[in-house]
Amino acid sequence: MLVSLPVTSFPLLSRLFGGTSVAPLSLIFLVFLLLAWYAPLLFKTRAIPRHALPLMLFVILALISSLAGYFLLTPTFREISPWRNLLESLVTLGIGVCFYLVVSTYLDSSKKVGQLLRLINYSGLVMLLYALLQAAIFYILWNYPPVMRTFHAYISSSFLFQRRTTGLAYEPSWFAHLLNLVYLPIWLGMSIKKVSAHKFRVWKFSLENVLLVLGVAALFLSFSRIGWLAFIVTVGFLVFRLMHNLSLRLVSKIQERYESELRSSIKMLIRSGFWFITLVVMVGILIGAGVIMTKIDPRMTELFNLAVIREKGFLEWAGKLIFAERIIYWDAGLKVFLTYPILGVGLGRSGYFFQETFASFGYKLPEIVHILNRNDFIPNAKNLWVRLLAESGLIGFSVFTSYLYIHWKSARMIEKTGKGLLNSVGLFGQLFMVALLVEGFSVDTFGLPFLWVLLGVIAAVQHIIYVDKSNEIPGVVGAG
Repeated sequence: MLVSLPVTSFPLLSRLFGGTSVAPLSLIFLVFLLLAWYAPLLFKTRAIPRHALPLMLFVILALISSLAGYFLLTPTFREISPWRNLLESLVTLGIGVCFYLVVSTYLDSSKKVGQLLRLINYSGLVMLLYALLQAAIFYILWNYPPVMRTFHAYISSSFLFQRRTTGLAYEPSWFAHLLNLVYLPIWLGMSIKKVSAHKFRVWKFSLENVLLVLGVAALFLSFSRIGWLAFIVTVGFLVFRLMHNLSLRLVSKIQERYESELRSSIKMLIRSGFWFITLVVMVGILIGAGVIMTKIDPRMTELFNLAVIREKGFLEWAGKLIFAERIIYWDAGLKVFLTYPILGVGLGRSGYFFQETFASFGYKLPEIVHILNRNDFIPNAKNLWVRLLAESGLIGFSVFTSYLYIHWKSARMIEKTGKGLLNSVGLFGQLFMVALLVEGFSVDTFGLPFLWVLLGVIAAVQHIIYVDKSNEIPGVVGAG
């Protein structure tokens, strides 16, 4: 299941599910694990992690809001049945919940955590080699040979993109999501903690060090703007941690030198100074990244043309960046939420209101016009946070974000109490949560496994630490 994570839209499954793009190959192995391992365990021991309780509550609330949605006066969209759309939404949510339950329950020992990290590293290595091969061949030949297109058709229901690497995923943005939500947090966290899941070295570097460099290169070659932004924010979080620790050390040294306790106002002033420096550095990095993007990505040439905003408005400027479509989707979803703020309209139903809620600027955008006139599927919010608000209301949104917050607190606890590789789980769990905050503005499906895998790892590792206080696990410390 773990090795097949990079294949997000397996053609055989895609055809089986009616041509859907959400068809991860790992789903086949998930079903096998559910039937052969988890179901007997559940009947025998009722193995549901405590971390999953808010998630179970969210599922119940989603069902309630979905059934209550049938009492609303809902517009029609083509001849697409609301029941069919609800069923698809519930299936994808169920798939995500099952990924979480299997991972969080199966990892019941330190040894299995090490095995999981090694399997993820091996799958990541294959994924990166294929992604970098795509980039190398395209930039040498400025095209893909037929043999590569044929091979890609066997592993993805999509196609190879010009100039942008997709790895084994459906599209470049999904490839970036996969990197930011699974692989890069693990490799970055383990590299910072100087631990490795492997005993061998690559020129005195750990495999995680090498994969981190290759992964950042592959992320850049995906030309996914939200992917770049998520990784920059993740690095910004690490810079903030560093500056915060430096401020604490400075305060401690000043107190040791003068042998007196500094006043709280002075401590806060020193910390604020470090935080201000961090903010300036991050703004500088964002501006620098923006300048680079204007040079290498044709979509971003008008990024700093603020005169367009002043003269024609924000949406016109976003349209020049090929980003206005996303804002139209988000705005339409938020209007649905504002109309039905308590329970929302139910899973998979917000798109039925799209024709009534989207901004009129959308008539100038070919993608929106195509959706209105030709698409045979319901438009979605393309934003996890907006979708939660529109389809489950404030109640569902609060429960789901509480579920995520519990894992954030658990990751911080793991970093403080874990040893060896388990300690790195605490750090890369936090990096995953930071990346998810940004990536949530681009992906809104529950059915892709990379949203759930590290959440399951966090829950499992906290349980391992709680049960086994001597949680040093097989791994190599000092591998960075």
